[in-house]
Amino acid sequence: MQQVYDNLGKFKAVEKGEDQYGTKFEVNMMIHGPNGKTKNVLTAWKVTWLTSIYVKDKG
Repeated sequence: MQQVYDNLGKFKAVEKGEDQYGTKFEVNMMIHGPNGKTKNVLTAWKVTWLTSIYVKDKG
């Protein structure tokens, strides 16, 4: 999780609309795993809190 927070300023946040809870954003970023591999990861945010995260390229 620390990598996610550290990377927020390094990758572009894209606004994805708004709902009753606030403005939604997505941030695609590269994360280095404990196995040494680097993967493209999509993170979804509502203003300042993380709502979901998943690896985009599984392999």
